[in-house]
Amino acid sequence: MKSVRLLLLLSALLLLSGCAPEEIDAPKEITAVWGEDHAIHISFSESENAEIYRLFRRDQEMQDFRFIADLTEPTFVDQTARAGVPYQYKVIALNQKGNSQGAVTEYFCSLPLAPQSPAIAIHENGVVSITWEKDTAQLYHLYGIKDGEYTHIAQTAENSIMLDQIQSFDAFVLSGIHTQYGITLESGYSQPLSILPTPVIQAISRLDKYTSVIEINDNAQYDRYQIYRANTRRGQYSLIGESSDPVYYDVSETADAEYYYKIQAISSRGVSGFSMPWRTGLHQKEVIGIPVFMYHDFVTQLDLDSGVLFDEYAIWKDEFEQDLIWLRDNGYTTITSQELIDYLNGNASLPEKPIILTIDGGKMGVYKNAYPLLKEHNMKAVLAVSGNSVEVTTADPVKHLSSSAPYCRWDEIIEMASSGCVEVISQTYALQIKNPLSGRKGANLIAGETMEDFLILAKEDYYDIQNALIRATGKTALAQSYPYSLRSAESDIAWLKCGYQLLYCGDDSQIRSSQLNYFIQDAGLTPYSALIRRLPRRTGTPLSEYLLAAIDHDS
Repeated sequence: MKSVRLLLLLSALLLLSGCAPEEIDAPKEITAVWGEDHAIHISFSESENAEIYRLFRRDQEMQDFRFIADLTEPTFVDQTARAGVPYQYKVIALNQKGNSQGAVTEYFCSLPLAPQSPAIAIHENGVVSITWEKDTAQLYHLYGIKDGEYTHIAQTAENSIMLDQIQSFDAFVLSGIHTQYGITLESGYSQPLSILPTPVIQAISRLDKYTSVIEINDNAQYDRYQIYRANTRRGQYSLIGESSDPVYYDVSETADAEYYYKIQAISSRGVSGFSMPWRTGLHQKEVIGIPVFMYHDFVTQLDLDSGVLFDEYAIWKDEFEQDLIWLRDNGYTTITSQELIDYLNGNASLPEKPIILTIDGGKMGVYKNAYPLLKEHNMKAVLAVSGNSVEVTTADPVKHLSSSAPYCRWDEIIEMASSGCVEVISQTYALQIKNPLSGRKGANLIAGETMEDFLILAKEDYYDIQNALIRATGKTALAQSYPYSLRSAESDIAWLKCGYQLLYCGDDSQIRSSQLNYFIQDAGLTPYSALIRRLPRRTGTPLSEYLLAAIDHDS
């Protein structure tokens, strides 16, 4: 250290005196090679009149060399080099008279990376396959780890290994054998791969005649589950889907079909073996069926006389009252979205014969004609509000009274929500419209729209309607009704990501093969159970006819 300080002082004095420093011999034959200690070893020829050597380094992304160390010997071990990063080294000689020209390595030198993107799979016949990305290694070694001890299992020049039988190792790692500049070196170890504990199927319940619910033991170390199905216990099992939840809904095209199922669990650390095969009906759980109906508007002859239109989705006020009376007389109890969510989350029970009555839009007929009947008969309804329509009506009372299709005002929405008879949810803030410019109709993606772009639109609408509802009722909406009943798997994902827990759809057999909605409380709230099929109540056909026909269809 003292020699370095002395050299710096002498160099400064030479510059102040105006004496030009004299060049000295530059080091030659500088080399950089791997060492068995996984460091880069630098060596170079000595300069006859050098007192110290100054070493620099840069990688491919650096324009200038950076100082590493001052040396008194022509060797250096670089232990700070990162694996997989190419480096170039430069050395100059210095003495009291000046410094030499720099000598630079003629090639970039890099420590070998461990094998990348390793993956492990266990096949139905018990064979284990391990794969990884091919790189510059001439050979790969596979090690098994047990109680901290590494055991060499196999080696290959390819980028995969198949193992017929494996011992009970905790994990597996890979290394690569690289040869360069006459040095052979084994890389570091890859990310460990584990064989996870085998998942256990807890129950396979018949939900309806087309749908089975597979429930799996919930293990925190699993990221997702792959579900396999066969017609017989020893038949050919095929992958039918996967789930990030420990619940999977298998919808078959064949009514009352019975299958055998196996499950394989996967995580970032590895995979499990296959579960024992189990048949439909294993530990059958209790199933509850919930009919859900969709209303829009309720009118009287006085409404028509005053200029209100009787559109294709409206029914007479008297028809709605007959629906409520029939439900009461036949033991049905109206429930809300909140009550269904509480049930599915295991926080509440439901009445013996629950039913949900939803009303879309928020037309004036709800407040004027349906709301008084709900209070009179002690019934509940779920009102899906079109936020922008209510805002416009509230801002223009004249239009509110003179429109042929009038909407409720916010004060009327508040009154209904405060009564306990009406649960207010969303029918979007501004998507309950047809936009001829964009081609958008409702809350679904349009042709060519990416999921990312639609999710931005959905989140904006979600925040707009939730803020409007908080201002009016003090509560947010737990559910959303699809305008025009238009939806898709992509839109479902987007709206659930926004924060809704239930999505009310239309009478769509792609949602459920059954016409009613069937649930298993233990299965919880999932992207499947969050989708609710609704039967549209049209004028002229009593609710009882729809309901009895649906029950007959499902049974």
